Parts: sequence; C-alpha cells; structure tokens
Amino acid sequence: MRIHLRNIAIAGVLALAALPAAALPEGTSFSVDNIFYEVVSEADRTVMITSVNNKSQLPADLVIDKVKYARSVEGAEEEEFTVVEINGKAFSHAENIETLTIGKNVASVGEEAFASCTSLKKVKLGSGLTAIERSLFSGCETLKEVEIANGPAYIGDWAFADCPFTSIKLPDSVRTINDNAFYGCTSLESLTIGDSLESVGAWAFDNCNSLANIQVSSTNPHLCALDNVLYTKDVTELVFYPMGKGEGEFKVPASVEVIRPFSIMRNNFLISVSLSWNLKKIDSYAFDGCNALRVVSCNTYEPPVCRAYFSTGTTKDGSLIVPVGSKTDYEMTGGWMDFKNIIESSAGIAESEADNITARAVGGTIIIDGCGDASLIEVYNIAGNCVYRGAATTVSGLAHGIYMVRLGGKAVKVAV
Repeated sequence: MRIHLRNIAIAGVLALAALPAAALPEGTSFSVDNIFYEVVSEADRTVMITSVNNKSQLPADLVIDKVKYARSVEGAEEEEFTVVEINGKAFSHAENIETLTIGKNVASVGEEAFASCTSLKKVKLGSGLTAIERSLFSGCETLKEVEIANGPAYIGDWAFADCPFTSIKLPDSVRTINDNAFYGCTSLESLTIGDSLESVGAWAFDNCNSLANIQVSSTNPHLCALDNVLYTKDVTELVFYPMGKGEGEFKVPASVEVIRPFSIMRNNFLISVSLSWNLKKIDSYAFDGCNALRVVSCNTYEPPVCRAYFSTGTTKDGSLIVPVGSKTDYEMTGGWMDFKNIIESSAGIAESEADNITARAVGGTIIIDGCGDASLIEVYNIAGNCVYRGAATTVSGLAHGIYMVRLGGKAVKVAV
C-alpha cells in the first residue's frame, strides 16, 4: 500500500512538471540581455521596456520588436513577448548603438528615450508609433538617416534637435510639428511634407542653416510650397521661409495677408523684400535676425500691423519704401516707425509677376498688354474688392490708388 501511494505521488509530480508554466501576470518584471521588461498584458503577452542596465553592452544593431524569456523554473519553456512601449530615457546616452529598428507593434516611446546616442547613424520607426515625443533623438550627433513609417501624428519639441541628417520625409500621418522640433539641424537641406501636416510650431527649423528645399504633397488640404516657401493652401499666410534659401530678393505673393511669427527669421541671404499689396499683418519676430536685409518695400497705403522685429542693420542702415502720401502714417505706426529712412515711391508700373504681362495707367484708366484674347481679367482695389471682372484689356473710371490686375493666377500691380 505504501509503495502504491509513493508511485501515485511521483506520478503527480511528473505530471505537474509536464504542464506548461502559467503566463506571467501583469506587472511582472524580468530582464534579457541587460534590458528590463514589465508585462503589460498577460493575455496578449505584451511588455514594455522600463530601463536598461550596462548600456555599453547593448548591440550595435538594435532591433526592438519581440523578446524571448525563459523563467528559471524546472521544465519552463521559453516564452515570446511583443514590445509595445518604451519608457522615457530608457536608452539615452547608449553610446554604442549604431542602427535602430523599432517594430510595428511599438505604439509609444517616451521622451528622450534615445537622446544623446552619439554613435547612432540610422533609425527606422515602425507604423505602430503614434507620436515622436519630446527630445526623442535630440543630440544624436551622427544620425544621418531617418525612416518614419506612416503612423505618428506629431513630432514633439526638440525631437530631432542637433541631428546631422541632410533630408527628412514626413509621412502622411504627421499633422503637427512642435516648437524646436528640428532645431540646430545644420546639415538639413531638404524637407518633404505629407498630405496631413497643418501646424508648424515656433522655431521648428531654427538654425537649420542649409535648409533650402521644401516640398509639400499636392493633396495636402492645409499647406502648399511655392518656390520652396511654405504657405497656407490658399496662399493667404506665409508659414515658413527657409534659412538656407539663398536668393537676395523675395517678392511676397500678392494674395498673402499674414506673415506668421518667426517665419522668415535668421535668413542672412535676403537683401530686399517686397511685401504684398494685400498684407494686413506681420507677426512676432517674423524678420528677426535677417541681418543682411536692407530694402523693405511695403505696398499698402495703410500700414499693416508690424511686429516683425527687423534687425538694427535694417532699420538704421536700410530703407523702407512706401506709397506716395503714406510716409507720415508709417512714421507713426509701431514697427515701421523704427526705420530711419522711409522713402515714398510713385512708380506707375510695378514689376510684373506674370510672364510678358504689363499694366499701365493713363489717367483713370488701366491698360493691360500681353494677355491675349478672351482672357479673364480681374482688377482689385487696395481694400481687396474686385472692381472689374471681364475680358476687356482697358478698364476705365477708376479712382486714384493702387490696383492689382490678376490674370490666370498671376498678378500685376499698378498705381492710378
């Protein structure tokens, strides 16, 4: 009888040993190759990376996707978990990582998770990532290549600050670029924007001295790029003029009403700027640090709101050119009154923005040349009201003032 009971007991132990180990409960921690994990979901077998020990032992080619773990229990088999989250600062200052691939199941990577990984050269981000958080790759001073899958909705403050890549392509999922996101990316030359971006934060590309090329998806309903300058889709607001754009002269499109804050700051190539006839507002610091700028032409009789903060070199050594009869108003208006040299101009024919089209004033009549037959012509007054629409190349009965003649999306300014 005793032998029989002993055999039953042994059989029971063997049977228990043969059973698969119970899944790790949520909150359980374990480590594999110096990386510490915590179970997020017992049922889904998902984990988050909480911290890293001895970062100098991490592999040069780091792939974050799945992890296998074998518990120190007799008979326990190796279990596979999916990484869905990485804690903030987890891999920061890991100096030996050279390439990083984050799998498609990772939805969240915390702030500064890979900041100051000074050997990191290439990053590939998976489609599950919902955001690129604050300072995620800031200070990665050798990061030359970044591939972002369609997924993140925004790029956080300082996310790529001081990274040396030469181009960046933002996927269609990105709707917002936060303040300082690409600050100090001095090697950045080319920016490609997808079809969802609608908001660009202050100083987002500050100190990007080489940035000269901006392309926007034609299906983006919020923004567009004209001659590598970023505007709202209807070209009524100037969003961003790149620091590396090397032309000395810039004519703001006639439709622009607002120049946004920080939009043209620190471009040291600009010498002359002709502001649009329809301009209503230059917002804060728009021309701050444009130290080479010497000629500003403002073509509205009524001075626009001006918070541009033109440099001292511009206001003291440069000239502000305004329409005849408006000098006193500019001298009494904030922002404009800082100019020591305000000049009135009575030019009858402005330079044309349209190929081979000219407009000239004779008395109270505008005569348009070079537009061909049966072309739709629109004439707008200084208030932006359409005073003529039709095919005639002679428009009479106009009061004294500045007019804009539009034809086929182009414009010619003329003083009557």
